[in-house]
Parts: sequence; C-alpha cells; structure tokens
Amino acid sequence: MSKRGRPALQPTEEKPKKYTKEYKSSNGDIEIWSFNTDITQKGPVSVEIKYFKQPKSFEEEQAELPITKRKFFNEANGKYVGYARAKALGILK
Repeated sequence: MSKRGRPALQPTEEKPKKYTKEYKSSNGDIEIWSFNTDITQKGPVSVEIKYFKQPKSFEEEQAELPITKRKFFNEANGKYVGYARAKALGILK
C-alpha cells in the first residue's frame, strides 16, 4: 500500500558560513581561499598565496630568455622595447 500525503521533512545539513579551501599547485605553491557567505555568495573573501620559491625579478627573468625574446630599455622615452626595435634604435651593438 502506498503512502499518501506530503512526505516527511528530511533534516538538511547547513553549509558553514565561514570556511577555507586549500589548493596546491604542481610547483609547490599553496593558495588558501577564505569564504564567508554572510559577506558574499559569489566568491572568496580573500586569497592568500604562499610561494614555494620566491618569484623572480624582471632582470632575472630577462637574463634567462634568449636575446631575441628580451625587452630592452629605451632611455629616450623610458619604455621597454623588443629586440628588433632596440637594434633599429642602436641600443644593441
């Protein structure tokens, strides 16, 4: 015999209002995302990033690149230019 009427209410588990998620990348960096549903429903309130290695400075990154991929400083206007433009301006010899 089938039951009739409205089914009994099942207790639902509420999600916590404040929680964090931790993401680990392949290079060892850790991101900690903090959520608070009282503040916003659409995304994290804050993100904390812990680098496994310190990020490289601009000069260190440029030193690792081949010469045709590097940026060169143009003292005439204070901007960085590519290899072809630097050679045309005489920055490279």
